[in-house]
Amino acid sequence: MSTTPEPQKNTGDGGRSSLTLVLAVGVLVLILVGSLGVWLMNRDADSDTANTPASSEVGSPAAGGPAPTGFAAPDVDALGRRVDIPNNKYGQPLAQTRGPLTAADPNWLTAAPVLPEQGGWQRVFNVSVPFSTSDGPTALVDNIPTGYSHTPQGAALAAVYASWQAVARPGDWSVREHMQVLSDSDHDEFDRMKATGKVPDLAPAAATKWLVAPDAFQIESWSASGDLCVLRVATKKEPDVKGSPQWLSSQLVMVWDGNWRLRLAKDGAIPKATINSLTGWTTW
Repeated sequence: MSTTPEPQKNTGDGGRSSLTLVLAVGVLVLILVGSLGVWLMNRDADSDTANTPASSEVGSPAAGGPAPTGFAAPDVDALGRRVDIPNNKYGQPLAQTRGPLTAADPNWLTAAPVLPEQGGWQRVFNVSVPFSTSDGPTALVDNIPTGYSHTPQGAALAAVYASWQAVARPGDWSVREHMQVLSDSDHDEFDRMKATGKVPDLAPAAATKWLVAPDAFQIESWSASGDLCVLRVATKKEPDVKGSPQWLSSQLVMVWDGNWRLRLAKDGAIPKATINSLTGWTTW
C-alpha cells in the first residue's frame, strides 16, 4: 500500500480534541491496568511492595554537566522479567553492532530488532521501553531518543517508546514534539491544559508499573514509499476463564518524515482486540 501522510504541522487538524493530544494514549494504560494490573494485584497482593519498580531518578543529568551513562543494578518488572535501570533517567542508547535489514531481506516485515540482555528493555520513568543494537535509537537529543532505523523494526521500537512515554510523562511536551504528529494548535492547547492543572508532569506509579514490555509485535502494513507503518503490539492480559493465555492487541500508526512519529486518531481511539495466540507475531 502507499499513502502520503500529512506533514508534522497540519492546520487541517485544528479541530482535533484535546483528548487526542494529551489523553489518547492514556486509553491504552487504562486498558492495561484493567486487564493486567488487576489480575496481577490480586495474584501478588502479598508481594506488591517487593515488585514496585525502583525510582526512575537514578541518574538525573547534573546541570550543565554530561549525562550519566551505563546502568545501575537490574530489576524485574511486574511480571518478574528483567528490566535494566539506566543511569541516565531518559535512557541509554546502545552501540549498534548489526546494521538494519533491507527491503530485499525475506524477513523484512517479520524479523525482530536485536535487543541484548543488558539494556534491551530499560525502565524509563517507570515504564519498560526497548533499545536495540541493530535499529536504534542511536542517541538522545533534548533527552528524546533519535536515530531509529527506517525499517519496520525501527518503527516498532519507536512506537513502543513514543506511546509508553506519552503515558508515563504526560506533562513533558518534548515527547510529543519529537515523537508525535501534531497540528499547529496542539502546543497552545497543551500549554492551556497544563496551566489549568489538567496535565500532570508524571503519571502515578500505580499505573505506570503495569506498562511492561509487550510480548510481541506484528507489522500490518508498510507503504511502498516507506512513509507509513501500521503495526500492532501484543501485551499480556489476564488468562481467560479456562486459564489460557490472552494478549491485548493494540494498533499503532507510525509516520516517517526523517524520524518515526506516532499518529493518533482524531477521536483518540486505539483499535484493539483480545487474541489467544502469538502465532504469526514477532516476539522481541
